Amino acid sequence: MGVFNNLLLACLLMPLLHAYVVINSQDYMDVASAIFYANANGDVNYLIFPGDDYALSLMQIGNRGGILLVESPGKPVFAGFRSALEAEGNLVELISSTGTQLNLELARKSGVRNFIITDSVYGHNIVSLVAYAKSTHAYLIFANKSNVGEVASFLSSNRPDSVMLYGILDEEVVNAVEGLGVGTETINNGDKYEDNMEIVDRYLSSNPELKDVLLSDGNVLEVSINTGDVPVVLVSTVIPDSTYNFMLENARDGRISAATLIGSTNLDPVYDMTKKVNTQLVDKRLRVLVKFGQGATGGSGEVQPLSTFPLPSPFAAVSLDSAAYNPASGAFELVYSNKGNAQAFVKSSIQVLLNGQQVGTIGDDERYTIRRGESKGVRYPFENPGEGQLSINDTTYYGVSALSFDKAFLKYMDVGRISFVDQSSMALSDASYSPLEDKLAVKVRNNGTSEVFYRISVSYINDEGITVYDEEQVRNISAGRNEIVSLGGVLKLPMDKADKTRMNVTATYGAREAFLEKRAHVDVNIEGFPWWILLILLMILLALAYWYYKRRKGQGASAKSLQ
Repeated sequence: MGVFNNLLLACLLMPLLHAYVVINSQDYMDVASAIFYANANGDVNYLIFPGDDYALSLMQIGNRGGILLVESPGKPVFAGFRSALEAEGNLVELISSTGTQLNLELARKSGVRNFIITDSVYGHNIVSLVAYAKSTHAYLIFANKSNVGEVASFLSSNRPDSVMLYGILDEEVVNAVEGLGVGTETINNGDKYEDNMEIVDRYLSSNPELKDVLLSDGNVLEVSINTGDVPVVLVSTVIPDSTYNFMLENARDGRISAATLIGSTNLDPVYDMTKKVNTQLVDKRLRVLVKFGQGATGGSGEVQPLSTFPLPSPFAAVSLDSAAYNPASGAFELVYSNKGNAQAFVKSSIQVLLNGQQVGTIGDDERYTIRRGESKGVRYPFENPGEGQLSINDTTYYGVSALSFDKAFLKYMDVGRISFVDQSSMALSDASYSPLEDKLAVKVRNNGTSEVFYRISVSYINDEGITVYDEEQVRNISAGRNEIVSLGGVLKLPMDKADKTRMNVTATYGAREAFLEKRAHVDVNIEGFPWWILLILLMILLALAYWYYKRRKGQGASAKSLQ
C-alpha cells in the first residue's frame, strides 16, 4: 500500500517537479516550441541534437528528478528514451505530439500570459526571439493562414496580457489577432535584419547590465542560443550597413562590449565588420570571440564540430507564366506565380518590342507582393502598339525582403493579342454556420455563360473584434451550375459568442484564375444552440426517473405484502 501511495503522490506532484525539459525530436517546430516553453517557465532545456551519442546524452542528463520529455511521435532522435530516463531514477512526463498541435499544447501548459506570434517558415525569427522571449516570460506561437482559427481561439479563451506580431505574417493572422481586442504590438520592417535589430535593441534597453551579444546567421540552433541568456544579432556573408551601424553605435554607447560568433562560416565578414567598428571607436573596443567547436568526449582533448540543429530558410520562386496584350483594356496582362515557401517582394522592368524593335517600357514603380503558392495577374496600361508581332523582354527582381532583392530572372516572350472583357457573373446565397459543428455552408451559382474561378473569404465580428479566414484554394464552377461549398474546422467560433456575432461570406471571382477582380457577398445565418436536443434529453431523463420511482414503489409494496 505504501508503494502505491508513493506512486500516486509522484503522479500528483509531477507537474510541480519539472525543472528540466528534454527535447527528443528532429522536427524544428517541436524543438523551438519546447525551448520557448522551458525558457518562459524558468526551466532548463536539453536538446538532443541529430548525431548525438545515446549513452553520452543519458549521462549528461543524469537524475534530474522531474523531467518533461518532449518527443516526436514519428521523428525522435533516440527511440525508447523515456524508459532509459526512468531507469536513471527520473519521474518522466511525456508529451508526444508534433508541429502546430504541440506548439499550442505547450502554450496552454505554460500558463504564461505573454505571447509572440511568427511564421514558422522564417527560421531566423526563432533565433532572433529566444533571448527576448525569455526575458519577458513570453511563449512563441507559430501561425499562418492554415491554423489561424486555432490560434485565434486559443488567444481568445486565454485573454493574454500582451501579444507581439513579429516579422512577415499572413494577412489572415494579422487581422484575426488584431481583432481580438488584446494589447498587440508589431515588429515588421519587411526585413529580417531590421526586425532583428529592433528586438535586440529592446532587449538591451531592458537589460542594461548585459554587454554581450551572439552573432549568427540564424540558420541553426546551438546551445548558446537555446539558453536564451544572450541576444543574437544576425549576420551573413554580406553584412548590411544597418547591422554595421547598429554594432558601431551600441559599442560606442557602451551597450555592447563583446560578441561571440557561433560557428566559423561568417568569420571573414565579421572580422571585417569588427575591424571597421574598432577604427571608429576612441576609448572603447569591441571584442569578438569565435565559438567554432566543442570538446570531445572521453577527455581526448580533440575539438569536435559544434552540435547544431538546422532551421528552415524562407525562399521565393517567382516566374512569368503568361503574357498577352488586351486591346479591350488597353493593357498588357502578365501572370506571375510564386512557388516558394514565403511571400515574395517583386518588381519588374519590361521592354515592349514590335517586330523586334523596342517601342516602349512598362513595369513597376514600387515593389508588390505575391503570396506563397499564389498566381497573380498584373496589368500594365499601354497605348495600342500597332500591328505586327509583339514580344517582351522581362527583367524581374524579387526576394523575401522588402528592402533588397536577392534573385532575378530575364525572360523573352512573344505576346499574343487577346481582346477580353470579363463578363463573368456569380452569386452567393443560403449561407449558414453551425458553431456546434464549426461548419459553414454556402450556395454558389454561376450566372454567366463561361467557367468562373473564385476564392472564398469568411469574416465575422463580435465584441472581441473581427476575424477573417481566407481560403487558400481557388475553386472553379462551370457555366449555369450551382454547388454547395462547405468549410469545416476552420472558423472556431465559440458557441457562447454565436448570438453576438455577425458573419459574412465574400467570393472574389473572375473568368481567369489570375485575375479575380469581381466580388460577391452574402450574410451568414448563424445557428443557435439546438435546444430541442436538450429538451428531448430532459424528457428522457424524466421518463427514466418516473420509471425508477414506480419500480421502487412497487418493490416497496411487495415487501410489505410479504410481511
